[in-house]
Amino acid sequence: MIKKEELIKQAEKFIRQNSLTQAIEIYSDIVKLYPKDLTAINALGDLQVRINNIEAAKEIFSHLAKEYSNQGFYEIAIAIYKKLLKLSNDSIAIGTQQIFLIYCTVLSLILKKVL
Repeated sequence: MIKKEELIKQAEKFIRQNSLTQAIEIYSDIVKLYPKDLTAINALGDLQVRINNIEAAKEIFSHLAKEYSNQGFYEIAIAIYKKLLKLSNDSIAIGTQQIFLIYCTVLSLILKKVL
């Protein structure tokens, strides 16, 4: 089996050559092999945006933001939701709601530590 680092190098080469479809195929393989690799998932979403496959990118970023939030990385989750909001108007309500919920979760955690 090819190591993840070698796959990433191949994908980076395709990106430099502006062969984004091939890079997406490789990053899709990486995500299938390493589904917990949030960095690879983010890269896949960014590549989808670059080829204007907005629906796929929105799905990827939505999943990614939920994963970061579930793991307690709220600031990163908020940044991903903001990225999602920039993609289209129909994501505004969902993204805004999720950002609000994350802020509420963070505030709750802070209050628990203070009180």
